[in-house]
Amino acid sequence: MRESLPRITAGDTSATIDPVGGRVASFEVGRRAILFAPAEPPPERRDWVDPPGTWIHAGNPVLFPQAGTLAGHRFVETGTTLKPHGIVYQRPWSVELQEPSRLVVAIESDEATRRAYPFSWRILEEVELGPGTLRFTLRITNTDTVELPVAPGYHPYFALPLDEKSRLQIDEVVGFRPPAGPDVEIDDVLVLPRHPLSVHWPSGELRLTTSNHFGCLVVYTAPGQPYICIEPWIAPPNSLNDPAARIAISPGATLALWMEVSVL
Repeated sequence: MRESLPRITAGDTSATIDPVGGRVASFEVGRRAILFAPAEPPPERRDWVDPPGTWIHAGNPVLFPQAGTLAGHRFVETGTTLKPHGIVYQRPWSVELQEPSRLVVAIESDEATRRAYPFSWRILEEVELGPGTLRFTLRITNTDTVELPVAPGYHPYFALPLDEKSRLQIDEVVGFRPPAGPDVEIDDVLVLPRHPLSVHWPSGELRLTTSNHFGCLVVYTAPGQPYICIEPWIAPPNSLNDPAARIAISPGATLALWMEVSVL
């Protein structure tokens, strides 16, 4: 399945990008999968996906305009229903540029997105590889005449062997706890430190760095699944309803956010 997706490389490092949702579908260094990306990822029908459809537990989905769930699924400011993790996951993105180690995809608001999130915007997602590194940059442009409220995030699924889940460590993150075993679910909302995250387990190690816009870290895994989600969010769930927590982009302005994953 991944062979048909746009692919970029840098030495022995490679990634594929799914234009449906702008999701980075795979990231590999040599023969090692860094992002959880099985040949047939287990889809899950979710009524809360907008538009309703399948959530694929793999790769690195983009969460926009908000990460997480709003209270009662209501965007209070506009009185609209805004489902968890936003409105770009199931929608098509266009490939704007493809070079050997860099790819840019884009999506913009339309009549359907404005029913849930009544603003005009355009997003460019740039995915760039270096040896052993993957950098994601989101550029969110406000094409409206009013401020654009956003609280986006990333949702990377990192491959983690089941028998190593309980030995996962994320250094210097207050409140972090590894899964107690392979069949334990965790879904913890923590504070993201301002320094790069050092993540390690017996067979692997990586460093995760973000722009300073991100202040929340969600750590999630499902029972019996060989992955761990280490998710930088701008702010905790329901922050799109909190003017003090979200980011407001002025008309005509662009907000640039980034995350970089380095394999050590």
